[in-house]
Amino acid sequence: MAMVDKECEQLDDGLGPRLVTAPSMVKLCRNMPFIMGSTALTPGMYLTRPHFKALVDSSIARGSHGDRRLRESDVPRYLNYTTFATLLKDGWLGTRDASSNYVIDLVLPPRSFT
Repeated sequence: MAMVDKECEQLDDGLGPRLVTAPSMVKLCRNMPFIMGSTALTPGMYLTRPHFKALVDSSIARGSHGDRRLRESDVPRYLNYTTFATLLKDGWLGTRDASSNYVIDLVLPPRSFT
């Protein structure tokens, strides 16, 4: 994820200002029972990759037995689904132009023309 973020940063021309230009985000979901066939969204926290790493590396994430954990109540700021979706839809988060094409090429399989 860090490599993809770095590559996208280099490809960004800066002409379309955004709050977050990197494509890598982390969603931490609440522990909820799985309901087969449900279309309900799982509540959670949306974090940028660097924010997530900083939180995990901080004392906030240290458990009593040396483990790492992040509880919603311990994370001072994060995006919820509504804010995340609005910012993404309005172009304030994510890639554009060359960096979007880079991510698409990573995700989609190569096309074969026969």
